[in-house]
Amino acid sequence: MFDKVETSAVTEKLVRKWLPQDLYSIDRMESWLTDMAEEGLFLESIGLCFARFRRGTARNVRYRIDVLSRELTADELALYDSCGWHWVLTNEESRMFGGNIEFYIFQADEDATVPELHTDPQEQAESLRRLNRVSFSDTLWALVALLVFVGLCVYPMGNSRAIGAFLLYGEIDAGWVQIPLWIFWSVFYLSRLRSVRRLRKRLMQGEPLDHRASYRRRFRYGVLRMAVPMGLIAFLFVPLICVQMADSTKDAQSLPMPEGAPDFPAVRLSELEGREDLALADGIYNRDRTVTGAMESRIYESAAVDIGLTSLETICYKMPFAWESSYVLDWYLERYKKAVRVETDLVDEVWSADEPGAGTRAYLFVRDGRYVLQMQYNGKQALTEVLPRLAARLDEAAD
Repeated sequence: MFDKVETSAVTEKLVRKWLPQDLYSIDRMESWLTDMAEEGLFLESIGLCFARFRRGTARNVRYRIDVLSRELTADELALYDSCGWHWVLTNEESRMFGGNIEFYIFQADEDATVPELHTDPQEQAESLRRLNRVSFSDTLWALVALLVFVGLCVYPMGNSRAIGAFLLYGEIDAGWVQIPLWIFWSVFYLSRLRSVRRLRKRLMQGEPLDHRASYRRRFRYGVLRMAVPMGLIAFLFVPLICVQMADSTKDAQSLPMPEGAPDFPAVRLSELEGREDLALADGIYNRDRTVTGAMESRIYESAAVDIGLTSLETICYKMPFAWESSYVLDWYLERYKKAVRVETDLVDEVWSADEPGAGTRAYLFVRDGRYVLQMQYNGKQALTEVLPRLAARLDEAAD
């Protein structure tokens, strides 16, 4: 007797409808379900964003929602049924603390002479006390989580490392992905809290719920509330993730070692060593474009000099915009905290560093306009001596 109420002998088609509100807005949901029945759509299930209806013969039906903290027994459901209120479905909201919340949805024919589920508004207000407390705690936790994730993301931004990683390779800190989600949940839970408090305030003043409350304006807001954050997340992150996945399967374009100066502003190992006839033991040259549009060029050379081996590797990034280069340089310097600034008027910014315990290995970081270069040298020469020649090539590249 208490199985889900069938709305028609012919029940082939299920229809999905976007929810105007969730079950916490009891009066508007009752009104909406009643309107759906007048269109021949009878409730089958309710989710977070959508409700499913079974199509049948249109008729006037009243819906009521009762909020309980436990499941009803078969005898209690029989009592509801004998009073004319037929059980439709139960939507259970599981909670980690304090037990579950049970939303019971009942229906009765419009012309049936049956008493209301709640005849005392203040008694019904008391039944919503726990729902109000739960809504408040959900909203509080969502706001706290949002503040925590914002703090975790904003704090590292003081050294520009996260911005540089994003501008260069599209790397996104996990916290930034969480922030839009927690903004969505904060707005969602705050909307629930406002709905419950609105209902309790009315009931505590002795006014019964308006079972035919208008929901159409809230429906438009509800669609925007759910669709806009999800669409924003998809628009911002899904294309970037897809591009990153595609880029991870692509190898950098290996090129033959260039004759003379390469087509990016770099100083060659032979120029640094002052030996034009230097015979290379190894040489690698490749170029690639990152997912954010930066052109990455790399050249590595090594050669035998005297009784040792010397090597020079230059990595050059040409950013789409000049303002991005300072963040990329900061991202580099974050990993070389002992780098010191070199005072010069030749380029915008120069830093140098020696790797501890690596003997003669030295690093030079250069920023000029849209270009950021890292030079790693293992040899006996001073890297800063190449700055005039490097500055001239950067000027040529900028032209």
